[in-house]
Amino acid sequence: MSSIERPSAPRTPPPPAEASEGHDDNRGQPSADESSRTFNNFTSSPLKHSIARPTNREDIEKHDVVLDTDVCEDFLTQHLRSPPSSLKLTATMKNHIAEIRKAGTLEKKMYKPIASLLTAISTKMYELLDLQKQKAHRDRYHLDDIEECHLKFIDHHSSAPTCFPNDALSDVKDAPDLLGVYDIKFFEDNKGTGGVYKGVPHHRVEAIVEAKSEKNGGGRRQAATYAYRHHQARPDRPGFYVLVIKTKWYQVLYSDPTGVFASPQTHWPETDLLAAYLYSHYHPPDRHFLWDGTIRWIEPLGPCSQPSWEITCDGKVYKNGQFIFIGEPWSRLTTAFNIEDPSGKRVIIKDSYRGTGRRFKEEDVLDHIHAEGDFLGVVRLKLHESVMDGKDYLAFDLKGEEEKRTRERWVLLDTGLRFLKARTVQDLLMAVYDTLEVHRSQLHLRNVLHRDMSSYNILMYPIWGDVEGREINQHLSPMIQDVLAGSTRPVEKRFPSCLSIDYDNAALLDSEDVSPDDLKHRTGTPMYIARSVCLGVVFTEWSCRSSPPMPELSEEARALYIGVHGEQRYERYLDIGGTLHGALPPDIRQQFKPRPVFRHRPEHDVESVYWSMVSALLRVHPKNVDREAQADGNMVKTWTLLLSHEIPDLRSKTHDVRQSIIGQTDDAWEALLLGDMKGIGYLLWEISQHLLPEYALWKDGLQPDHLHEAVQRLILQYLVDHKEPIELDPEYTRPITSSIKSAAPTKQVSTLGTTTGAVSPEKRLTRASARSSQTRVDAESATGDAGKGKSVDVDIIVQSGSSSGTRVSDASGPVVIEPKRKNVGHAGRGSKRLRDNAGLPQSIEEHSEDDA
Repeated sequence: MSSIERPSAPRTPPPPAEASEGHDDNRGQPSADESSRTFNNFTSSPLKHSIARPTNREDIEKHDVVLDTDVCEDFLTQHLRSPPSSLKLTATMKNHIAEIRKAGTLEKKMYKPIASLLTAISTKMYELLDLQKQKAHRDRYHLDDIEECHLKFIDHHSSAPTCFPNDALSDVKDAPDLLGVYDIKFFEDNKGTGGVYKGVPHHRVEAIVEAKSEKNGGGRRQAATYAYRHHQARPDRPGFYVLVIKTKWYQVLYSDPTGVFASPQTHWPETDLLAAYLYSHYHPPDRHFLWDGTIRWIEPLGPCSQPSWEITCDGKVYKNGQFIFIGEPWSRLTTAFNIEDPSGKRVIIKDSYRGTGRRFKEEDVLDHIHAEGDFLGVVRLKLHESVMDGKDYLAFDLKGEEEKRTRERWVLLDTGLRFLKARTVQDLLMAVYDTLEVHRSQLHLRNVLHRDMSSYNILMYPIWGDVEGREINQHLSPMIQDVLAGSTRPVEKRFPSCLSIDYDNAALLDSEDVSPDDLKHRTGTPMYIARSVCLGVVFTEWSCRSSPPMPELSEEARALYIGVHGEQRYERYLDIGGTLHGALPPDIRQQFKPRPVFRHRPEHDVESVYWSMVSALLRVHPKNVDREAQADGNMVKTWTLLLSHEIPDLRSKTHDVRQSIIGQTDDAWEALLLGDMKGIGYLLWEISQHLLPEYALWKDGLQPDHLHEAVQRLILQYLVDHKEPIELDPEYTRPITSSIKSAAPTKQVSTLGTTTGAVSPEKRLTRASARSSQTRVDAESATGDAGKGKSVDVDIIVQSGSSSGTRVSDASGPVVIEPKRKNVGHAGRGSKRLRDNAGLPQSIEEHSEDDA
């Protein structure tokens, strides 16, 4: 949901492999990249902390994705709280340690003594708490009716914890070796032969332990994977400890929104670190928030059901919350819930860990947009607060930086559905038209530039929250419904057919805080980002120096346009005296040395809307055409390019792979479409011709919204010429891979249009990884079939008159760090990552260079 899911600054990396028992975790500091670079005469936009990334499958499989983990020599004092008195090992505890050390190459022999040892020490640590702390602990975990309130450890190595939020993320099958739980009697029915438990739900897991025998390397990477998953499943657990135990040593990891820290390897039989690890679960060190008291899970009715969530916001309790989006841990971890407010109406609550140094804040941008009354078409904010734990804000220090990352919470009134839920082609195009109208209006009226338009941030079929009695901005433009009707509705009824959301990256252009340099930063989502923004350059090639003239409407369409907008607006963009789009293009012979400085322009957002429209039109399926059992070859090639598109490190890239899509012929566009939709091919070609030029080279006189006008005119002309609706099947999306699948309908979920996701295994867990080759994919199954897989786009039932949450399930990749499957370089059946046509996992990461 957040527009920027970005890891923290690069941490001091541990060594690339842990296979050697004798490894002492020597570390080297990666050098920071320069603030700007040049290549092939391209002047780049500023880059921050970029680090080289693996680029092929061989490198990916060798790559250690926990290079971002600090080995903190003073971990015990920095990230743990030592108990008030030293642990005295009993004879039984010493025997357990001896059994662990004698396990040799048989990992299974370690599980029972580890569980017994940890439970015994946990009992001792709990007994060291004073009565007040014991009561606080019982209250926090609702253990008043439990006899034994200490953390107990159980063997769970044979199966993954259940109730992972697979409705928002798809399923995972990673199985930690041991789990720490309270109320162990609750799980007695889950206990199998040999004392091995199965089916413990994620919301009941309070500690995770990974065991490794002599012959098995790693452990730390795998433990980090478990922390990653658990952060996603447990929004109530901002901080989390994971323990790695080997026959010769053990190690503690602490994970929070800023990243992962690891203790040095501590050799047996030393147990001070182990005692502090367990004591910290009851009494964590200062500024280490292991829980967020404003959010809690509610036990589901069924054993395999997801828990619901209660969230306290502004002193009021919101109930029956369900996940609709979960972002990336070790970053902003944006999480969105569809939830009931105290009056019983459905609203959206969005949580995110945001850097305190961020210049533009979403709540400020939304307040500014709606300052003169509700700006219809832009999501409205009910309230915002910085989350507190008692008297303290939930704030986490960013390594190596002065600022912090704090947990912020927004309650949003409005939502809608993704473009892929369109019922007709005409509905989809009307939503695109209105998106551009809302975008240009907020630019003219409120001086706001969104800078991250994508199919996740543009919704159709809006579901409006409370509107009665609210003031409406009196200067709103007529929308496409008004144009096609030839008359303008009263402003209070002038609802558009779209909803723009996620203003995390938006810039207030008239703010005292904004500077020209702010617009030099590359911001956007890989599949949808404008080509110039992606590379951070102004293109000067000859092919970018001319454009078609401003489209002229037919007599019928022009009459409808003038009927609501007037003659003056139409004539404002007329081409006269050699102008194109109202201004003179550059001379074909002009030399641009040095190249003009790149800045984010309104045209770039129009191009992002274009890519959102294209991706939707290539996935929707006309109702009167049989469902495809296999993707067409051209479709596979096109989606291979879209899914593989990167926001690159500018040292190595000067070309955008999507150029071959936007530059193709009208016949090629037509070949990608089915049935009556083939006529859309020419429209897409026409629009593409207006997107190809580099308008930053045009001379004075270019209107900021000239490209909005051109694209809207082409869409309006199509709608006038094609009044008969082309019906779509909103329950099915076209396949985009060559795999043969049954044409069963997909189970689909409407979406909040939220963003970000998780880092695929080829990316480092650093700030640079969010700026790398990560591609958001439309959330449907890549084959068009969800009969065997997880649903990725399903309608949430909405009661009339209430605001609804929706979700985007991105079926994309979290970090899979040495999972328990044979090939870590591939997305196996147990992986939650959506695979592209080459079998590589895809991510839906966003990219921004002006986030902290």
